[in-house]
Amino acid sequence: MTEKLKVYIEELINLTENIKEKQTEIDLLKEQKDEVTDKIDKILKEHNLESNTFKFRNHKIQKRQSILYQSLSLKYIHACIENYFSNSQNHNLEDIMDIIKQNRTKKIKSEIKIY
Repeated sequence: MTEKLKVYIEELINLTENIKEKQTEIDLLKEQKDEVTDKIDKILKEHNLESNTFKFRNHKIQKRQSILYQSLSLKYIHACIENYFSNSQNHNLEDIMDIIKQNRTKKIKSEIKIY
């Protein structure tokens, strides 16, 4: 192995380890952020302030909700079509599409946005 290659491999290993350390720090910060967000959310609910926008220092703070739908994987589509054909004698493409869209699991994500 050439000396140059050894140096680059050592640098790559150091950078990779550094990235892992930083990622661990980031994960911890995200957990802390989620905990604080939950506390803020609870207070907003208690005081019926969920739709308000607040100005704090130079930031706007607002609660937002978004709906996250299950992805349309082949496994999910297969299960929906299989269910449709086992429960229906009359087959219609629009019915199949409606079943696929409506039966997806959805999660409502609540977050406190800072602008």
